[in-house]
Amino acid sequence: MAGFFTLGRWYADPCPADAARQTLVVVEQREQDLRRRGRSSLALRLAAMLAHAALGDDVEAEYERLKALAARRPPRAQALVELIYGQILMAARRRGAMLHLDRGFALARHMFAPEDYFQVLKRHNLLALLPPADLRAEPLEDLLTAARVMARLGARRTPPPHDPGDTFG
Repeated sequence: MAGFFTLGRWYADPCPADAARQTLVVVEQREQDLRRRGRSSLALRLAAMLAHAALGDDVEAEYERLKALAARRPPRAQALVELIYGQILMAARRRGAMLHLDRGFALARHMFAPEDYFQVLKRHNLLALLPPADLRAEPLEDLLTAARVMARLGARRTPPPHDPGDTFG
């Protein structure tokens, strides 16, 4: 499954085009090996989507395919697809990013390690302060710095609904 992806990590930092192209070559080779054995890998498809995004490709259709594939798998797979697609959108500050990040968080809320739960919650609440801008993808630290500036300027976010029982009680 999506074994090497951790729910609490950020994966959408930009990478050099050469590294993204090399990732796609490796993914294709490994997928061919799996297909010969009648298997598939969500993790490889997620890695390919991240590489395509790093190359500036539109990955919406790839997201839709992964969403359909993940729907037949455990909730962790569905959460990863939403979180990673949301990260790709947020890295470039595109509309809809928070919808996917919030959806992924809701799906994963019972699966996060305790420290990851609060780290991701805080990160998402900060990122939600950034207005959509359709920019070139930026590293997470740059996004968080911009969000902290927005917070100092008084920007507010209504937190997504969550069950207080997730962490208390």
